[in-house]
Formats: sequence, structure tokens, C-alpha cells
Amino acid sequence: MKQLYEQNWFINSVNWLRKHSQFFEKYGWGKSQNVEDFVRNPAEVLRDTCFPFVIKNVKPFSILLRCGFKPFVDTQQAEYYAEIKEAFPNANPENFWWTYHPYEFKKGKRFFIGNDRFHYADLIISEWVTKYPNAAFMFQFLISMKYYIIPIPFVAIGIRYSKIKYFQLGMGWGPQWQNPGVDETKCAVLCGKFRFAGYEKELEWNPNSEVFGYWEGNV
Repeated sequence: MKQLYEQNWFINSVNWLRKHSQFFEKYGWGKSQNVEDFVRNPAEVLRDTCFPFVIKNVKPFSILLRCGFKPFVDTQQAEYYAEIKEAFPNANPENFWWTYHPYEFKKGKRFFIGNDRFHYADLIISEWVTKYPNAAFMFQFLISMKYYIIPIPFVAIGIRYSKIKYFQLGMGWGPQWQNPGVDETKCAVLCGKFRFAGYEKELEWNPNSEVFGYWEGNV
């Protein structure tokens, strides 16, 4: 069965709306590069600019549980490359696949069971860093505080059932940076996620940001 973005009736409907609705073109289609991108992130401009889809200037906090992952250690870079090379023999990981990242929880409390090479369980209470950290299983409950008294919730679950395949579930107002790379101001955007995803496909859309295997990083 074809994906939604490959079906003619859907493509024609989107093109008709773009042609006949300025609102849809600006807020619905928005930044979409093509129909597949639109399906992945529909109405991104509406979500990021209009209340109540976005609530700006918030302070987000996180309770994060991860089970089963390899923590980021610089000395294990060769091991990370070797795993990628085994899965993708024709790839040059030093040029294309360096995608796992450390996440620092500087102002939080961290409790873990395991060792320096593998964490069996990790509970972190801290300021928010990312919505989908990598692990065999992760659960995150986020609260974005507005005016220091109004809580805005978001819940995320991630299950990685192979080195290159995983499931994501998310619901609520998820925090993000209002001006990425410019300042540290954060907002909370209304979003929902229910999807099965793969490493290779995500690299097409998010190069240099998709972690491989069970290594610490962001999915």
C-alpha cells in the first residue's frame, strides 16, 4: 500500500488547497519542501506562531526514565563507527554517520544502574534538554511553566526494537527553542506523534542528527 503522501487523491487535495486558500498556503503548507514533508510536519507555521498551538516564553522541566543505552564516551568513537560499518558496509561513518551526541543535565539529579559502558536504567530530573533521547525504552514527562505557576504538560515514549528501527509516541505541548541557535528562549508547541521510524529515512530529513543503535543521543 502506498504511503499517504504518494496517493494521488491526497496530492491533488493538497495542491488544490494551496491554490485556493492563502491561509492554507501560509499556515498549513508553510515551510514544507514537498508533500512528504507536509505529512511529516503539517501546519508547522500555524503550530509555531499562533496561540493556543504555541505558548511562548516558558521554562520547561523534565522527568526522564531511560532503560538500556550506551552512554556517550569519546574513547568509544571507534566502536560506534564499527557498528555502523557492520550495518552499512558501503558507508564511510567518519564522513556521514557521526551522529550521536552527549546530553548534559547540568542542573538536575541523575540516578543510574549500570556502568560506564552501558546503563541499564537512568532516571534524570532536570531542566528540559530534548524530547526524544535514545534508549531501548524511554519515558519522559515534561512540564513547561508559564508565569512560573501555569503547568503545560507533554508526555513522550520511545521504544527501540532494533539498532535502526524504533517507535515514538508523544502528546501535549512539547518544548522547543523559539529561535534555535540565536538565544535560549523556549516555547511549548502543541503536537502529537505516533509513528514507526527508521535510521536511514530519518537521515534524509535530519542529517547529522540521528543517532545509531542504542547509543546516547536524540531520535
